Amino acid sequence: MSPESSTSTFTSVPGGPFPPVDRVASTGQVASERLTGADAFVRREIPRLAGASDARERERARRQGHALGYAEGLRAAAAQAELATERAEAERRAARAADAHTVDRARLAVEIAAVSLKGKVDAITEVAEEKIWALAIELAETILERELSDPVRAARTALARAENAVGGAAEAVVIISDVDLATLDALDARPRSEGTGLRIESSAGLSSGDAVVHVGDGQVDLQVRAALRRARLAISAHTPLDEGASS
Repeated sequence: MSPESSTSTFTSVPGGPFPPVDRVASTGQVASERLTGADAFVRREIPRLAGASDARERERARRQGHALGYAEGLRAAAAQAELATERAEAERRAARAADAHTVDRARLAVEIAAVSLKGKVDAITEVAEEKIWALAIELAETILERELSDPVRAARTALARAENAVGGAAEAVVIISDVDLATLDALDARPRSEGTGLRIESSAGLSSGDAVVHVGDGQVDLQVRAALRRARLAISAHTPLDEGASS
C-alpha cells in the first residue's frame, strides 16, 4: 500500500441505508475505517443556513459584477469610438486627396479648353469684326439715303458739316452741290461772306449732301458716298479707316 492512498472496502455504517462499496481512499480514510464498534465515525456535512450576510454578499457580488461589466462596456465603447475616429479621419484624408486630384484635372481641362477657345474666338472675332463693320456701313448708307432724300435737310446737313470742318480758320472756301446752294438761297440760309473770310461756292459734280472744304493748302473731302466707298475698301483690305482728308 502506497503512503498516499490505498484501495479498501468501506463498510457501511451500522443501521445505515448504504451497502459497502469499493473505492479509493486516502490513508486517513483507511485509518478511520479500521475503527469498529463505538470507535467508528462518519463525516457528515451540515447544511449552512442562508442569512442576512449571505444576501449582502450576493448583492455586493452583483454590484461588483455590474460595475465590472459597465467598465468593460465603457472600454469597448471607447475602443470602438477611437476606431471610428481613425476610420473617419482616413476617409477624410482620402476624400481630400480625391478632391485635390479632381480639382487638378478640372483646372487642366479648363486651361486646355481656354487655349482652344481662344484660338476659335480669335478666328471668329476677326470675321465678326469685318462683318460688323460691313453691316455698320450698310446701315449708315440706309440712314443717309433717307436723310438726303429731303432737299432742305440735305442742304442744311452739308452746310453744317462744312462749317465744322472749317473750325476757326480765318479763310476757307466751302463747295457744295448746285442743288443744295439753290435750296439755301431759297431759304435765305446762305452764310454771309462779308467780314467772315468764308466763301460759299457750288459744283455740279457734287451730289446733294456732299461738300468739299478748302482751308489754306489743305482740302477736306466731305462727300458722303465717297466716304462710304473708302470705308468699304478699308474693311476689305483690313486697314484702319482714314479721316477722308488729303492735302
